[in-house]
Amino acid sequence: MAPLISIRTSNGKLEIVNQLLLPHTTEFIEIDSVEDAHDAIKTMKIRGAPAIASLAALSLSQHIKRGLAVSLSDSPEWLQSQEALKKHIDGILAFLYTARPTAVNLGAATRRLQKTLDSGIAAGKGPHVIAEELVAEANAVADEDVGRNMEMAKWAGEWLWKRVQGYTSAPSSVNVLTVCNTGSLATSGYGTALGMITYLHETGKLQKAYYTQTAPYHQGSRLTALELQTLQIPSVMICDTMVGSLFQHHDIHAVVVGADRIAKNGDTANKIGTYNAAVLAARHKVPFIVVAPISTVDLDIENGTQIPIEQRPALEACLVRGVPYPNNGQADQVQIMITPAGLEGIYNPSFDVTPAELITAIVTEKGVAVKAEGASTFDLSAIVKLLPNQSHINDEYCGSSLTITTIAASQFMSSNSVAYLAVHGGAGLHGTSHEKEIKKALRRACIAGLGSIIQSRDDAQRPSPSPNIRMDSNEPVQTSPPATTSTKANWTRTRSGARANDERDGGNAGSSNSSTDARGVAAGDGNGYLHGVTMVEHAIVVLENDEHLNAGYGSNLTFDGVVECDASIMSARDDNYGSVGAVSGAREFAEANSIVTVPPEQLIASEAYTQWKKWKKRLETPEKGLSDIPNDPESENMRDIQDTVGAVSLHPADGFAAGVSR
Repeated sequence: MAPLISIRTSNGKLEIVNQLLLPHTTEFIEIDSVEDAHDAIKTMKIRGAPAIASLAALSLSQHIKRGLAVSLSDSPEWLQSQEALKKHIDGILAFLYTARPTAVNLGAATRRLQKTLDSGIAAGKGPHVIAEELVAEANAVADEDVGRNMEMAKWAGEWLWKRVQGYTSAPSSVNVLTVCNTGSLATSGYGTALGMITYLHETGKLQKAYYTQTAPYHQGSRLTALELQTLQIPSVMICDTMVGSLFQHHDIHAVVVGADRIAKNGDTANKIGTYNAAVLAARHKVPFIVVAPISTVDLDIENGTQIPIEQRPALEACLVRGVPYPNNGQADQVQIMITPAGLEGIYNPSFDVTPAELITAIVTEKGVAVKAEGASTFDLSAIVKLLPNQSHINDEYCGSSLTITTIAASQFMSSNSVAYLAVHGGAGLHGTSHEKEIKKALRRACIAGLGSIIQSRDDAQRPSPSPNIRMDSNEPVQTSPPATTSTKANWTRTRSGARANDERDGGNAGSSNSSTDARGVAAGDGNGYLHGVTMVEHAIVVLENDEHLNAGYGSNLTFDGVVECDASIMSARDDNYGSVGAVSGAREFAEANSIVTVPPEQLIASEAYTQWKKWKKRLETPEKGLSDIPNDPESENMRDIQDTVGAVSLHPADGFAAGVSR
């Protein structure tokens, strides 16, 4: 079943699902102005910090695009000059921010757009040019959310899994409790804390998800219940007052929550009831994990006492909404008062603050942050330094605009040493038409790579490799280790090595991204945490997963049908090297050292084999060749052309590490 969505756009129309009517009625309402967006956020027709930030940004984008759509002679007054544009946009951003001030994502989005506006004015750009840049930036606020959520979910899921595998009696699957709703309905897709639960379910590591009703708005019983039911994830609802009993009578391996604002020291504001769950989790020694995008961290706030807490109308705590039961065919929802009429003295904050001392880990798209040994709080300033707009990431163009390399340097490590990371996207024929998107992908790769070593203090914070993989069919497939040139490589995952319905011998595994398939060459050698390899690995994963680079799908064949290496990685610290695919001389080395190998044809996806036959025939036809390929990135022919991506890191403790995937 497809996941639910909170926002949709089509044919210039912006719509949201009215979450006040869920789960019994799915009704999309049109957002036709910034005033509509403000009202929807304020009245909680849409909620969830990332989702409301996305809606605010998209409503501004819609407003500006309407102004740009008219002829220059009829342009609205606010597009006539820089001064008029600034006054107009400043007012809109300030207005949108007042809708829900506790959610820092909304403030982060408005500040990001404010910076775009001010930068354009400072650069002397015309009002129409600045307006177009604001539209692009506003759309990016929403577009970037899904990718971030998936990165966070994997970080959090793998961190928890590795932690529980270290227990004396390691579970075969985990039970996780969550609060409120943090899935697709609270974000632009996949979710934060609920995204972690989804990831655990997708990878076969989840036994059951528990969730609180989350009164008085019942986001848990209305929204989380609907999302888990839609995704067919095994789950159990509990009342907010049952958390302690749950810990007493069931094995709960973690509590995972989202966040509306996180202070510099890690104090976290989230939906009311989160603090209660954290206190009980600490009493029962259950890890408490916060999963939220980096934009949720507010370095201007030292601790949670400075976080403004929204007070909701008292009446909301006195009402419940739903369909009559028994229904008797009546579909309309009704609102019922459950308190005595005229009740006074109602305390109804929308959020509470969980102190950092009760939080085990804070997970963002950059990695997992834990407290220093003996510390009761976090220092999140280092993580925020890895935001995409920081000056330590620079684009360099090497040789041709079709080949783009991004270089990043980070000086956040406690030793004040510098770590460097260079990533490369072999954009090929896609470069000219997708240069902007490719640059963004390269920046994200640098951020992911550098972010991966923030938690280098403890190897337990590193996502552990999964023993199985997920193919296009979404079925877990066990794979055999391919040839490698390192005797210390005791495992290697081959996501790209599996074949999809291969016509040659009836294989039935689907093909998927190659990921950093050879990462095991440096992970299992007992020499400790390899920061450089980790940087390379995380960077390459981002590049492989970007549609504009078209890398990491299947393997390549030479003109003669010989398998080429699909992914490789190496570390200069101990000269370990491994690959998935075929490298000249690798087989002889493997045989000499009694290393298990697999036939090269097992590394080829059927799609790659089909492409090879097609292009071989084309190149052998005299009147054709490469000259008549249309330079259109959406062309079927263009999507056949696979690119190469790679990364090189320099870490003061490990020296150089490098990896490549194609």
